[in-house]
Amino acid sequence: MSASAYDILKQLFLDGSPFGKKTATDADLEGGYRDKASISDLLPWLGIVGDDNAVLLEDGYSVAGVIEIKPISTEARSMDYMISQRDAIQRVLTQSFPGTDRSPWICQVFAFPDKAEFKHLPDRVRDYAHSRQAKQVGDVHPYTDWFVDNVFRPHVEDMRAPEGLFIDSSSGNELPWGGNYRRVYMVVYRRLSRGIKLRRNMNPLQELNTTLKKLSMNLQVAGIKSTRLKGETIRNWLFRWFRPAPQQTGGDTEALLESNRYASSDDVGEDELATPFDYSLADDVVSPDARSDKKTGNWYFDGLPHTVLQVERLSHRPEIGVLSAERQVSDSTICVLDQLPSSSIVIITFVMPTRSAIKKHLDIMEKRSKAQTEEAAAARRAIEHGREQLQSGNLILPVSIAIALRADDDIELEHQMDEVTSWLGNNSLELIAGDDDVYRLDSYLRFIPMGYDHRLDHIKRRNRFMYAQHLANILPFYGRETGTGNPCLLFSNRGGEPFMVDPLNLNDRARNAHLFLYGPTGAGKSASLVYLQMIIMAIYRPRFVVMEAGNSFGLLAELFKQQGLSTVDITLSPGVAPSLAPFQAALELVDANGSIIKAEDLIAVDADLEEDADDIEEEPTEKVERDLLGELLIIAQIMVTGCIESEERKFSRQDGALLKEAILAAAVECRKSGREYLLTEDVIRALDATKENRQEKRGRIEEMVDSMKLFTDGFAGELFNRKGDELPDADYIRIDLGILASGNDTKDKLSVAYISIMNQIIARAKRTKDDGRDTIALTDEAHVITTERLLAKYLVTLAKLLGRRAGVWLWMATQNMEDFPDEAEKILSMFEWWLVLFVNAKELKEIEKFKTFTSDERDMLLNTKKVQKKYTEGVVLGDTMKGLFRNVPPAPCLLLAGTEKEEKRERRLVMDEFGCTEVEAAFKLADKLREARRQSVLEHR
Repeated sequence: MSASAYDILKQLFLDGSPFGKKTATDADLEGGYRDKASISDLLPWLGIVGDDNAVLLEDGYSVAGVIEIKPISTEARSMDYMISQRDAIQRVLTQSFPGTDRSPWICQVFAFPDKAEFKHLPDRVRDYAHSRQAKQVGDVHPYTDWFVDNVFRPHVEDMRAPEGLFIDSSSGNELPWGGNYRRVYMVVYRRLSRGIKLRRNMNPLQELNTTLKKLSMNLQVAGIKSTRLKGETIRNWLFRWFRPAPQQTGGDTEALLESNRYASSDDVGEDELATPFDYSLADDVVSPDARSDKKTGNWYFDGLPHTVLQVERLSHRPEIGVLSAERQVSDSTICVLDQLPSSSIVIITFVMPTRSAIKKHLDIMEKRSKAQTEEAAAARRAIEHGREQLQSGNLILPVSIAIALRADDDIELEHQMDEVTSWLGNNSLELIAGDDDVYRLDSYLRFIPMGYDHRLDHIKRRNRFMYAQHLANILPFYGRETGTGNPCLLFSNRGGEPFMVDPLNLNDRARNAHLFLYGPTGAGKSASLVYLQMIIMAIYRPRFVVMEAGNSFGLLAELFKQQGLSTVDITLSPGVAPSLAPFQAALELVDANGSIIKAEDLIAVDADLEEDADDIEEEPTEKVERDLLGELLIIAQIMVTGCIESEERKFSRQDGALLKEAILAAAVECRKSGREYLLTEDVIRALDATKENRQEKRGRIEEMVDSMKLFTDGFAGELFNRKGDELPDADYIRIDLGILASGNDTKDKLSVAYISIMNQIIARAKRTKDDGRDTIALTDEAHVITTERLLAKYLVTLAKLLGRRAGVWLWMATQNMEDFPDEAEKILSMFEWWLVLFVNAKELKEIEKFKTFTSDERDMLLNTKKVQKKYTEGVVLGDTMKGLFRNVPPAPCLLLAGTEKEEKRERRLVMDEFGCTEVEAAFKLADKLREARRQSVLEHR
């Protein structure tokens, strides 16, 4: 007889097929409704509670919180610094948790590289750019999105590839280097029963919040920043851990997260529920096919093997920062976390017992060591030392340490286990061999977040007692500098984490956003400047005025033009140079009737520079009054002396007074005659007229007149003795200094041109001050410009005068410190921000003529490295932060900065082959470079 429809449905329900060896009974059908064992029954997470920032554990009563720790920067730091930081961490451990004999506080620290969140760095840059440009007049420029999507995002994708961007051998081993965030999460909780009475009648959530608040305050006192995680970050962390390769999205965890977003109560209406009635956080984040295998000792999530290796003991006292700090070993810079497999997680669990519980434990140990043996005597000495340490505040804590590993298959996982055992064994942490750990499956569950229960550990005794000082040495609270988190100057550190700081953001600076960049020959200065200009234009769209010698930024200007930014290209060469009208500003000293304005009125006229463009932000600045006549005198003095040292010594105060008189007289005459422009020859004519009333100075006046006439004919006349135009209101103005930067015989004309351009920049800033856009006046090859003593004097005044109130920032770059005059020390001291690329001892000595460094700063500067075609390291020095960074610009920035003959020829060949522009050729070559990098790292694997 054929099976009935009812029988077929029963069989389908039970076996997934209507055909079986025997017909299912009603009893079988009833059994099919009973719950089968699930891994989620072994996991401790029920859901997210509180202010969307706590995890309710499986008992429905205990709660846990998670904070993210920002590790302390330790690159090239002295031992005294490391000891002071360690002591601060030790105080945090011993002073943050209220003592309780029942259900002590449990802490778990997890350290791991986060490549998943690194994927979203471009979106973070875009959001930051939109928020900064929202304070300006007008919409966000399309260039911002173009840069993020076409330059920065491809670079980030290359950096987060599993094989890395390139092979880094700086540690002595050849390891893939790429982008990630180094996460350090600290989980804090108590395992409570309802019979335990909490302090001040608080409920578990209130007690957790109070404890975490105290912990965060103590961390802050220790100089460690921390942030409490919200529900979405906690859930996504667990999701990425236990759903590493979901089948429904072809192994793409991020795609599954995107389609299975976290549901917060903030995302639904007041009367709506964010999660279903039977929601379980454990079921949400763990793959449904999770299983364990006693034979291999591994857990399998989405089919990938997972395991833990537990530290058995410390072979000797651990060094400070043994796991996560950079340490110099011979010629190599080592960080143990960098050597571990990219998917590994370092886990440190410790319990915070009361002092009485520690004393009780020592008493028990003492009773067990009464034997008259050498081992027992050693134990008694250790117990006595422990009591002494306890008396001095160095607690003894139960600690367990493990490394969680994940691989694509069992064979790769075995290889990882051998690798980790070797690395940690060489750093005082001896592991239990995987095959010898009979509790390995169980241990994995004990080391997952919130999985540890101290009550169960009384049975297996897997904890080891450790001094709080040694624990402070081991905790991964030591790391590398990552900056302030605001993406403007956006580099990496040696671990591949984003290193971000924004001098243009008031919150990131103390005094100003003036910046000095030093990069010796071969350090990649030009490529760095191209990259910085591209990203800063995307973030802020400031008005750039760039003065250079050598056409390093010609292609960049063309790129900006192609992307819809307004650009102006100026070359200071005969026949094409504009008029700079150096004395035009003198008309501001005289009113429309030809009367000289009093000094106090001049200050009022120039009050634009002293007004805040933004009432929300305030910045302490030294009040400086602009001495416009003094600036014009510097121009005239340069014309008279020709920047010749003997002539400068000859110049007297009386000469200066005559020049001031002539400048004012020329301005008065210009106003009275109704002219709107003032020429150099007008000042010369007025100076020549002064000899009629000063016969005793007649000879000197004629000398000065003759010297100034050199600026009225030929190319000099073209520059300085024609009616001048206002500096155009363009996004990007590139000024090639041309033949003025060719040598000493043009130093005087170069100095006059530079001051004239800066005065025009100030004038434009006054005209455009209400639109919220800053101006960056960038001078490349600054050692060519600032060799003149009088110009350095002018720049000192300018640096004080400008700044946030004028919205004009001086940025200078050079590869040569030797040619800077001693007078440049004053101007360089005005710059809050220094970027120093890869220097040796000799070059550092030259820099130290102008800036004083601490011993830590010197060590950091000398610790920088450069590897051709991979990266250049440097140091950011600011009043609010300092740190070592690794500059790896996006490939297009490297190709746009190429000025060598071979680089130009390579672009020309591509232009001829594809019939494209030079900028397009640079991008095609950038794609070629990206592919070459990719092939190189794949071949290494």
